Formats: sequence, C-alpha cells, structure tokens
Amino acid sequence: MKICYFTYDYSEGAGVHARGFASALMGEGVDLSLISLGNWNSPAYTPYKPVAKSIWRRFAAFFGYDMKCLLKNVPYGLIAWKTVRRERPDLLIVRTSRLQFSTNLVARWHRLPIILEVNTLVSQEHEAMCKRHWHFNRLARLLEAAVLKSAAAITVVSEELRRMIAKQFGTPLEKMCVNHNGVDPEQFVPSVSSEAVKELKGWVRDRRVAGFIGSFQPWHGMPELIDAFAEIGRLRKDICLVIIGDGPLKRWVTHEVYERHLEDVVHILPPISHRDMPSYVQLFDIAVMAASNSYGSPVKIFEYMAMGKAILAPNSPAVKEILVHQRTAWLTDGGTHEIKEGLLKLLDDPALREALGTAARGEVLKNYTWRHNALRVMDVCKALLPDRDNHLLAPFETSVVSR
Repeated sequence: MKICYFTYDYSEGAGVHARGFASALMGEGVDLSLISLGNWNSPAYTPYKPVAKSIWRRFAAFFGYDMKCLLKNVPYGLIAWKTVRRERPDLLIVRTSRLQFSTNLVARWHRLPIILEVNTLVSQEHEAMCKRHWHFNRLARLLEAAVLKSAAAITVVSEELRRMIAKQFGTPLEKMCVNHNGVDPEQFVPSVSSEAVKELKGWVRDRRVAGFIGSFQPWHGMPELIDAFAEIGRLRKDICLVIIGDGPLKRWVTHEVYERHLEDVVHILPPISHRDMPSYVQLFDIAVMAASNSYGSPVKIFEYMAMGKAILAPNSPAVKEILVHQRTAWLTDGGTHEIKEGLLKLLDDPALREALGTAARGEVLKNYTWRHNALRVMDVCKALLPDRDNHLLAPFETSVVSR
C-alpha cells in the first residue's frame, strides 16, 4: 500500500504534527510520501522562496487573505496532480486548509480514496480571527462541506470536534474517527537538561516557575493569565511566569506587562525552535495553558504531559477528553480568579505537583504518542482498502515542495 500525505499548512504547529505523524508511520514501515510546503525537513530554502513569499504577502495585503488562499488552489492542484502521477498511491491523506479543494479534485479524477485530517473547523476559526479585507466566509463554509463530503473517511482531533462537524455539516458520525494529537516520548523526557537556558535560569533565580509556550491567540486566555499574575505578584514573591512564543496578542501582552510594572514577575521570550522546547519546559514547575477553544487538541498539552509536569489547563470539552481534574492536571473554568487559585494551589503543594506530573506522563505514554496516532490512521487505511497488501514494509520517503 502506498500513501501520499499532503499538508499545505506551513506553520510551526502543523510542522510538529506532520513530522511526528510521518515519522511514526515510517516506524511502522509505511510506504509514505510527505508533500508539504514547510521547511521542516530541509534547512535550506531555494533562492526564489523569499521572493515568492514577499509577492504572496503583498498580494494578500491588497486583495485579502482569502483571495490568496483561493488562488493557491492552482499551484496546489498542480503539485497534487504531479505527485499522484509520479507516486501512483493507493490512498491520500490530506490536512484541511482554508478554501483548499484542489487536492480533493485530483483524488476524484484518479478515483483515489481520501482520508481527511481535520484539526479545526477552518471556516469558523478564520471568521473568529480576522474581520478585514475580502473574506469569502460563505464560500469557505460551502467548500468545507464539499471537502468533508468527498472524503472516504475523516480523522478529527477530539470527540467534541466530531460532534460539531456532524451537527454543522451533517457528516455521519461513523465516517469520522477521533484521533487525538500526540508527542514524541523520546524527545520530551523528564530527564532532559536545562543547562542550555542558563540566561533564563538567571532571571528565574530560586523562584517557582509557571510557563507557557505557544501562540498568543485570542482563545489561549492571555488576558486572564496576565490578570492572574498581576494579582499573584502582589501576594507572592516566590513565583514567576515565563511566556514563550508569538502571535496576534504578543504586542498587547508586552504592553500590559510594562504598564503594570510586572517585568520582575512576567518574562516574555521570542519563539524558540521545537527541538529546544524540552530544555525550557524542564524549568517549569507548572505548565500552563490558560484557555483553549472547545474542540482543539493542543500538542503542547501532550508535550507537557510527556515531561511529567504539573499542568494547569482549561476545563474545555476537548481537554477533558485527555486530562482529568486532580488526577492528571488541575483544570479551571478559565477565569482570572480560578487561574490564580489553581496556580497558588499547585505552588503550595509540591506533592500534588509531583503526583499530577507522574500520572500525566503515564497517561501520555499509554495512549497519546505519535505512534498511537499513526496506528489509528493505519486502521482506517486498512478498513478502506481491505483487499490491498497491508504488510506495509516499503521504505519511507519525503518530498518537500517549495512554497
């Protein structure tokens, strides 16, 4: 059986997923071609990449992000066509992207089944994030419905997302398989050294550390987290907050920290590479994710779990599918007061922190590695192609397509 995996999202988060999932399939002997627009597998850019990127950004600034996404169906369709003709796969796995449908058309032309990988409702998420330029929200919803209908099977990252898709698009529940995200347990281990972050250790001194690594998105609860630490900073001097990343709210967070004179309590760092992330997480006594949308499966939670950290996380439906309050994490309703009380509870109870971290690592090793993720997809592949050779032992190869 030959599989082609298409992912046109070149964000770092998508890259983490693609690397982990593809490597796990490789470990199971799957004959897989990964077709991506990220530079995750090759450190070198071709000479025309910066020019092309600049042109696309200028185009998007003038005409709008949605027009850019829509027109990208042309090059993406050509990439898919050439790949299918060259690789002659038995099946395609496609990660959904906003207004993208050309790969599905190529699969339909060649009569190939598609497994659609759905990590978010892209039409709904974009509507919440962006209100400017030309946006084709109705078209985005229609295309998302058509793409979902065209798939032979769909993997979703939570049971909550499965219910939402069934309700909004009428997709049969039996067509969808819940496949939570995962983690590489050999990269994220509790024994990793934090010597690589000596400068940060100097700022932390002998204080307890609550830490967040990720994107500063509206649904990640950054205002509530900053408010909570503004109150904690007045009460305690033995805890600090380290925030690492970038995103739409980065400027606002930085402004709030300086306006409230929280520089000695809250430390903001730029984005770090994923390979360096374990060294930073190792410094955390409490790993924080203040809020999340109702259906997401944040990779960072699995990474915190694998590091054996005490986790403070939101009491959202999708997160509750993974974490259990006071057993593998401390869950809150996401308000400022609840976040503050949860942090203080974990700060003052080292035995609870140790118990939560140990239980969380045990749970992630049992159910949520990238190997578990890949095996669930392999089961779907075998169900779709029961008459094919399912002894998947051909070598793994990767194709990185320039953006």
